[in-house]
Amino acid sequence: MEQETERQFATETDPDGVRWAALAPSTLAQKRRLGYPDNILTRTGKMRNSVVAIADARSVLIGVDVPYAIFHQQGTRKMPQRRILGMNDKREQKLRKLIRVWIRRK
Repeated sequence: MEQETERQFATETDPDGVRWAALAPSTLAQKRRLGYPDNILTRTGKMRNSVVAIADARSVLIGVDVPYAIFHQQGTRKMPQRRILGMNDKREQKLRKLIRVWIRRK
């Protein structure tokens, strides 16, 4: 999952491969003025580095451990949705494989 998320940030795409909405010109100008990179959803890298996976015997929880991630994930009236997390066929197949391997070890 970490590799998939890294790929998303590198390619600026959602879990389905759809490109994130471009930054507004005002946002891009602000980032440049403050010395931040032009990359979408990257200012300090905190959100990119906060994707976590927690597993126990009965479940797996994958999330982003910063409070503002939800606004990007869902979008707002003034900010377009830029999905970070989500399930697609490729991820589902990987998870099913991991679960089968885990079950066989038990």
